[in-house]
Amino acid sequence: MKHFIFLVILLILPLALAQQILLPSIIVVPFLIQPVILSSCLDYTGTNQFICLEGDFDFLRINWDVKFLDSTEGDIGAKCYLNCDLNTENCEDKVAQDKAQKCDFTGPVGSRSCTISSPKYEFKSPPENKVTCNFFDPKNLDAQGKPIEFKKCEGEVCEYHSRTFVPIAYSLSASPIAVTVGKLFNYPIAVKSSGLIPSAYTFNIISDPSVLIVDIKEGFTELLIYGQKGVFSPRMVYLVTKSTTLSSLATTDVDKNTCNDDIDCGYLVDNFKCISNKCWKQVDVRLTAGKASLPEFDIFGFLQIMILSTAVLFLARRK
Repeated sequence: MKHFIFLVILLILPLALAQQILLPSIIVVPFLIQPVILSSCLDYTGTNQFICLEGDFDFLRINWDVKFLDSTEGDIGAKCYLNCDLNTENCEDKVAQDKAQKCDFTGPVGSRSCTISSPKYEFKSPPENKVTCNFFDPKNLDAQGKPIEFKKCEGEVCEYHSRTFVPIAYSLSASPIAVTVGKLFNYPIAVKSSGLIPSAYTFNIISDPSVLIVDIKEGFTELLIYGQKGVFSPRMVYLVTKSTTLSSLATTDVDKNTCNDDIDCGYLVDNFKCISNKCWKQVDVRLTAGKASLPEFDIFGFLQIMILSTAVLFLARRK
């Protein structure tokens, strides 16, 4: 067995970077049952993966590219499972118990896919979900009458192919900046999407209105896919030379999860907070304003403070 696997690896070594050999569960020499080549495809992450994903809360499409080693035409079968590891679990039983989901494909080799409708992603800490695929030969059966399967092998250890992913993930960033009392400034807050599901994002600002005036406290991004960044830059003005905490918050618009406590939002990994039964990320930054010199702090600066202060007092009295 070891010598055979070594021979196969030696023959296909030049393919190793972009392709992977999956060996049949029954080894016959010469190749009466051909191994298959699993080639990389373009994933939602913008990288090459052997199992590629795309989807949202309505569907999860699982893509692959499989061919026989000798390039002959023929059919291939595939069963792919969401959040069930074929290497350690009986996934058919879990599907029957509605504890896992799967999709099936049988057809010509090549670039193919199957789709799971209304996928039940897991939102937990750590946040990784898993897809495991069983590729098999639908025309050749083993002694038990089961289709011969193809697995990736390292030494004598052979496994079904799998990959992990995170349905909802993003980072939130905001940084201290140097500001001057009475001077209008923009404060950039950024989110970067790093999950499977595309989403728009909502920002919120929490500040002390007696110290810092913010013109617009809520902002929105366009739909962001993996790796894209959205920025919200509200305008602000400091009223007094005093330190204050500025809280920047962001949430994804596609997150259907509800929470009762911060710990319920642990699937967001860091800076998570439960606010009004919805999971947000929050970054707190301590800001301090310096005094303006006389040339900087002109009559226009005083007028800005007077107008903004009057507006705040008016709104406070209306409440």
